[in-house]
Amino acid sequence: MHIVVSLCANAEQEQEDVSFVVLGKTANYRQSASGKHSLLNYHFFAEIFLKKGGKVHRAALITPGGKNELVFKGDESVLEVHGGRYKDEASLNQAFPDGNYIFSYRLSDNTLLNETVIINNSTSQSRIPAIVDITLLQDGRRVSPGRIDPDVDLLVGWSVFETGNADPNTIVDDLVFVVTGDCHGRKIDHSGGPFSGNEYLTYASSNYTILKSVLKPGESYQLFVEHADVDTSSYREIPEIATYAATTFLDIHTIGEQSRGRRKCSKIMPAMDGGQTDRPQKN
Repeated sequence: MHIVVSLCANAEQEQEDVSFVVLGKTANYRQSASGKHSLLNYHFFAEIFLKKGGKVHRAALITPGGKNELVFKGDESVLEVHGGRYKDEASLNQAFPDGNYIFSYRLSDNTLLNETVIINNSTSQSRIPAIVDITLLQDGRRVSPGRIDPDVDLLVGWSVFETGNADPNTIVDDLVFVVTGDCHGRKIDHSGGPFSGNEYLTYASSNYTILKSVLKPGESYQLFVEHADVDTSSYREIPEIATYAATTFLDIHTIGEQSRGRRKCSKIMPAMDGGQTDRPQKN
């Protein structure tokens, strides 16, 4: 029996395609230059993150009770499913109720996995975190989003992640993400994610530095900060995350003259993320 168990464990470790899977519900907000927040939408999503060189085939997400089967689409790093955009959490929950969601896909060796991830709000209150309030500092002083000095590192801070906690399963703690995009909708800086071997932010983090090398004079940028309350599990050594998250988007602008030869920004920046439903989406 011990030999069989050992062989099974080794077989599970040989899985070289999937890094982790995640599904969740999120609220997206816009923060104005004056610090006011407005709701953009509520949203459901699911993702399969691939290891370097990893591949999966025929990936689909089966909703609770087998009512719907949604096909994953993506590239060599991540496959995604996105639900609609909703004006309130009740409408989101009606379209995508809590329950058992099945990630069904075949690994590169044609092994079929039907991986169940449970998203569950066991309370009478929303589990989506409070609105994230973003603050910006340079040289230890608060700065206006419209007056960023491109020659100084930009410290991005945020309101306390009050519901953030350590993971009782010790897989991954509640997470924070900071992502920056340029005025053409391209992501140019990321605070990092779990299971990559690199540093990343958790509920215990209080700020993140965008290095001055990322920013150029006389240009517009967009960034977001996300607080993600996560429940964790695992299957065949694949970490699983079910999350409730809140994301705030903020535009910033650097002082100075734009360098010659750089592509000019359009008057309205295209979205770098689908949550920015107040922006034109990239083609």
